[in-house]
Amino acid sequence: MHFNWWLTLSNLSKTFFHPVLRESTLDFVDGSTFSVDLKARLNQDKKNENLCIDYKVDLTSPGIRLQLADGSAQVFLDLYSKETITRILSPLLDEEGTIEFKSGQLLGVLEVQAAVIATQAIRNYSPAGINKEYGDSKFNISPGSILAIGEKVLLPLSFKRIKLESLIRVQLSKDLDPDVYELNLDSDFITILMGESFHALWDIMRSDIAVKPYLALSIYKDTFVEALSLIHKTEEAEEFSWAQALIARCEKSGIKLEELTNFSAQNQAALKLLRELGVHKLIASEV
Repeated sequence: MHFNWWLTLSNLSKTFFHPVLRESTLDFVDGSTFSVDLKARLNQDKKNENLCIDYKVDLTSPGIRLQLADGSAQVFLDLYSKETITRILSPLLDEEGTIEFKSGQLLGVLEVQAAVIATQAIRNYSPAGINKEYGDSKFNISPGSILAIGEKVLLPLSFKRIKLESLIRVQLSKDLDPDVYELNLDSDFITILMGESFHALWDIMRSDIAVKPYLALSIYKDTFVEALSLIHKTEEAEEFSWAQALIARCEKSGIKLEELTNFSAQNQAALKLLRELGVHKLIASEV
């Protein structure tokens, strides 16, 4: 693509000097429509659990379809995840298909808007069905210009099977004492904030295969205990993606949430959930 896609995204709500197919204007008066039907699901491969979005393009304007057919334009999805502060402009290669994203890359409620964008210069553009107010005008369209815009839709992403590990992130915090860490569980992510010295230790431990299992017995264990405690205290916590994944992990492991009423029970449950990454790995390394 030979255009600035960030500039293209900022153009989605602007006023254009050429006809653009969208519901909020009368640029097209022949009944032409543009939309993309979307359905989110998890990859059937349980090893990666990537997010898949199945799509089907519905575009009835003959003039714009002609630009797609000759390669002068392409359909894109503008996807924004507030939870991960991630924005992606994803091209759709066919009228119907699937786009895939890494597990944890997009979470929460996804804002999605489809657009047909010129990928090459288009000379003398005057598609059929435009408003008579344009008269006999023909337009020179630059790469990156919008030809059609769909309505913005909200796509909730809520999957109990998503890997819990992908919902835990570590961040350096210079506001904390350098030798401590704290947990934030107020979003779809569990965020572990670490002071500078502790973060340096974290990097050392996770890069050493012999030492890495101790993370499961310390930081991750404390994180799971805090998370289980919050789930026990308030039902609202169950709305978070990390809570749904943790509840699913407990169910799979035969751990009954209603029995986790105190620290001792929550601590034991956390150790059971992490046994493969902690105790079992350490024992195996000594055999």
